[in-house]
Amino acid sequence: MKKKKSTGKNKTPKINFPLMEIEDYAKILDTDIFELLGLQNLPQEKKSEIAHRIGNIIIDRVLIRLDSMLRGPEIAELKFLTERDDKEGLVEFFKTRNIDIAKMMVEEAIALKAQLVNFVTWAAKK
Repeated sequence: MKKKKSTGKNKTPKINFPLMEIEDYAKILDTDIFELLGLQNLPQEKKSEIAHRIGNIIIDRVLIRLDSMLRGPEIAELKFLTERDDKEGLVEFFKTRNIDIAKMMVEEAIALKAQLVNFVTWAAKK
C-alpha cells in the first residue's frame, strides 16, 4: 500500500521553542504562575478565572493520558464514578490500577507552566 504524499496543506505550523536551562525549570517550580507570566498585578477576580481555566486544562491533559492507559470498560467505569462524584470509588479505581493521579496532576501542571513560560518568553523576543 502506497503512502499518500503530503501536500503540506492543512498542517498546523510547528513553532520551535528554545529549550530552557535547568535553573529556569527550578524557577518555574518555585514561582507563582502569574508572576512568571508578568500578570501579578491582575485583579484577584481575573486571577481566579485564569486559575480555574488552567485547572481545566490540566484536568483535560490528565484525561488524555488516562484515555491512553485505560480500556473501554475501564473508561466507562471511570466516567460512571466521576458522574456520581464518588470520591472513594475513584480513589479505589486508581489504586487498583496503580495509577498515581496526584502525581499525574503535578506532572501536567509543571509541564503546562513550563510551556506557558517558554511561549511567553519566546513571544516577547519576537
